[in-house]
Amino acid sequence: MDSGEGKELPLFSPISLLVALAAAALLVGIYLWQGGLIFNPGPLSAAPGTARAVSEYSTHAGFERECGLCHRPFAASQAELCSQCHQDVAQQVAAGDGLHGRLENPNACRACHPDHRGRDFSPLEFALTDFDHSVTRFALTGQHATAQCADCHASGYTNTSTECSSCHAEPAVHAGLFPLDCTQCHTADAWQPARLLEHAFPLDHGGQLSACATCHAGAYTQYTCYGCHEHNNEAGLRQEHAEEGIGADRFPDCAACHLDGRKPNDD
Repeated sequence: MDSGEGKELPLFSPISLLVALAAAALLVGIYLWQGGLIFNPGPLSAAPGTARAVSEYSTHAGFERECGLCHRPFAASQAELCSQCHQDVAQQVAAGDGLHGRLENPNACRACHPDHRGRDFSPLEFALTDFDHSVTRFALTGQHATAQCADCHASGYTNTSTECSSCHAEPAVHAGLFPLDCTQCHTADAWQPARLLEHAFPLDHGGQLSACATCHAGAYTQYTCYGCHEHNNEAGLRQEHAEEGIGADRFPDCAACHLDGRKPNDD
């Protein structure tokens, strides 16, 4: 190619410039016609979300041509734009409470909820594939770690009760006998065998473990010391207690004063 004096370079010839201008005009026209889809890396999700977003759109696919709703370089971060629709999440982050308020980096929305992966892709379900439940108020340990999400979140992922009774129905053997503080006997490792983990009174009182019925003859919410201490001279005991200011109404409640089963002056 001759590029000597008097010769025009083909790159800057009138025909080349016209072609370049025509191509640029075509790109601008496609951009205006498609609303930015020319730069779209893939279809947006049509999967339903949590139905708590403040928006006229039911899914991301509904605003696929409105790129500026999620992308405004140098004007706003993507997290700021996400929160304009997902205001419930923004409130959690602002209050430092709720699931999103406990995340280490709550502004990295697309790290958990990416999109542009097709109509059937669910940003919500994707976030649950490797979700670290320890960031919530209820870390999954023991048998809970093998549970499926829907086992506890049948009605959604918010305001889920952490009470055992919300998932575990009270067995007939418990009815009217035990309080609902299940952790006193049960652990997450296994529901059975149950073992008493917390007890206000020493279980080895008297030098050995006693059967539950020794103290709890009728119901586990009531107790008696007469299973071991017959109190043959009950009249004398009542008199001794009366002298200490302990009336008849308090006399049967032995453990209120004898917290470990011994007399107050015993070593």
